[in-house]
Amino acid sequence: MKNTYVRVFSVLALVLLLLIGATVLGVADGIMILSLPFVLLGKGLRVLSLSSSTGNVIAIVIYVIVSLCPLLLKIRNKWTKKDILIPISCAVMFYVVYYMINPGSRPIVLQNEVGNLAMAGAIYSVLLCWLILNLMESFHDAGTDNIYDALRIFLGLCIVEFAIGFVASFADGLSSIQQIKAANTAPGLNLMPTYIFAMSASVVTALEYGLDIWLLHLAGSMLKELRTEAYSEGSYNAAKVLSMWCSRSLIILTISSTALNVAQLLFARILHNVDMGFHLPTVSIGLAFVLLATTRLLHQGKVLKEDNDLFI
Repeated sequence: MKNTYVRVFSVLALVLLLLIGATVLGVADGIMILSLPFVLLGKGLRVLSLSSSTGNVIAIVIYVIVSLCPLLLKIRNKWTKKDILIPISCAVMFYVVYYMINPGSRPIVLQNEVGNLAMAGAIYSVLLCWLILNLMESFHDAGTDNIYDALRIFLGLCIVEFAIGFVASFADGLSSIQQIKAANTAPGLNLMPTYIFAMSASVVTALEYGLDIWLLHLAGSMLKELRTEAYSEGSYNAAKVLSMWCSRSLIILTISSTALNVAQLLFARILHNVDMGFHLPTVSIGLAFVLLATTRLLHQGKVLKEDNDLFI
């Protein structure tokens, strides 16, 4: 079970680190960096292959070894039905690395950076599918502590993802300002109100990510209390605080999004670009109700525990 967590965490952590690096490079280049390991591998093997006949043989050997690397995931472990995804991932690796080495042989739809991303995404998707299936299967025999560990890892990864989204929101705002500036070059235009609303939209998006990070932090606190004692006063209070903040965040996001839309309508005459939208936060609503129900159940369990303790 712990090995499964390590595998899942390692792969997802690598993806998240790539995304962090992508955010530093810029949103436009962000997702493309996920294909960077395969692009560099392909270019390196191509140079090695064209260097000499010996280099070509070495390149082929490296190509085969790298493509068979997914088999390392099952060393000393018993194979099950879901592990058919491992040889499938090897086949996908053979396909992707070959076209990375020989870009001129690619299908038209897989040309350039978009093609690199599509091929790399195919590898990631197969491996992540196997990891998720493996993790779900391991839950059937998992103890309570292992499930708490899995939740803690999941919350940590979500916080990292939302932190990236928080930073990227402001990068999107700056990018929007540049696009507005490039599209409105007539002399005498006052673009400052448009710039302000463009950044305001980014702030609203960043606010959602920020509140999500805060909620995940509170969820981690509740998880810690539940692990110590499920029906303690601390568990009930932590669940109550989390439920309260779910409701507050839902109200804050709804009001901020609505206020931005209405303000753009009121100032439409002086704006050169508007970005309006309506987002129904169904997941947040559902989460608020689930946590509210959890709080009630914990309270009932706490009352029952206190009654049993008095009876004993």
